Amino acid sequence: LQKRVEKGKMAQEAVDALNAAWEAFDDAAPAGKEAAREALAEALLNYNKLEPTMTAEQKKAAELNKAKAENEIVTYVEGAGKPDDSMITYADIEGENEKAVALKGSKLLDAYKALANDAGDKAIDDAIAAVEKQYAEATEDMVLINALIDSYEDYKALQNDSTEAALLAAFSACKSEFQEDGKANKVPSALLGTDYNSKYLPAWYEGEKLANANDAALIAKAKDALDKFGKDWAAFTGEDLDKNALEDEICRQVDAVLAAADASVSYTLSSVGPVPALGSKGEVWFQVNFTDGTTHVGNNKFDVTNNYSAASVKAAVKAKIGNEASKGAYNWNTLKAWIVDAINGVSGVTEGTVLNDVADFAEGKVLAVQYSFVYNGETYTDNTTLTLVA
Repeated sequence: LQKRVEKGKMAQEAVDALNAAWEAFDDAAPAGKEAAREALAEALLNYNKLEPTMTAEQKKAAELNKAKAENEIVTYVEGAGKPDDSMITYADIEGENEKAVALKGSKLLDAYKALANDAGDKAIDDAIAAVEKQYAEATEDMVLINALIDSYEDYKALQNDSTEAALLAAFSACKSEFQEDGKANKVPSALLGTDYNSKYLPAWYEGEKLANANDAALIAKAKDALDKFGKDWAAFTGEDLDKNALEDEICRQVDAVLAAADASVSYTLSSVGPVPALGSKGEVWFQVNFTDGTTHVGNNKFDVTNNYSAASVKAAVKAKIGNEASKGAYNWNTLKAWIVDAINGVSGVTEGTVLNDVADFAEGKVLAVQYSFVYNGETYTDNTTLTLVA
């Protein structure tokens, strides 16, 4: 009997505590709201633990405030634990992160999870992690943004080589990170809000002005280096070359000239080609275009030898042999001579030899042909089949 009395007393205390906690939360000033909400969650957890021992009258006495408490906790936790796309400034994101971090290990989160199922538990944990990720990424962006703003203030105050270099470095970092799809500084604009126009843009424009002046001087130096180098570039030999391979080699040579002149700068290539056919040599022309849109160095050329690779020369020979079956040879010796001519007809291939003889030579027969050839000093052996057309 005593135990039942004690349980009934504890249950009544839980009811009274929950009702009191709700009243305290409802009456709390904004400054005390968070503490009152945490206390409300603790009271709800205790109530739920003792609810199975409560009488119907006790449950009825707490029913309304319990529903209010549950609704408040669910609404707050789901709001505080998820990224809010409408809150885009860094101050907003920072505030959201503070709420999400405060939830971890709190009675509020315990109370929420007691109301949710396993899927809901995982969802809120994932959402909190998403808020923290959003904050971490925004913080990395703000490091770059603040570096630009601070370096601009230093540059305005001192205007020496050191502060100019710092401003240029900060501008370059922001330009690299924030220019997207032709919309420069979309991220800083969102993160800074009203500070974007007053703090960031002046720093951006000053950095851009200095960078453009430096680029113009560097482009002039780079053009001079290429003009002095001349138009004939080192010959290049490769295998199975295409336009991309040629452009890689051109860039390698151009970069070396610019680096030697301490004039490395961005550029593009145009008018590259034509690519010599496989197994042949030819002149490849190209033009170097600098990023100011007006400066270029044209009429450059270099000799390119486009060799077959082992796989491609074997494929070329096999394809050439395949054409011989439809020529209407009257006997094996005639076809054999044609095959040799076909092998040697591939550019750069010599010493074509058929290695086997065929006794059964008739229309419609499938002939097995073994052969060898020499390309670039290396002997290759291969085989193919021909369906004979007499």
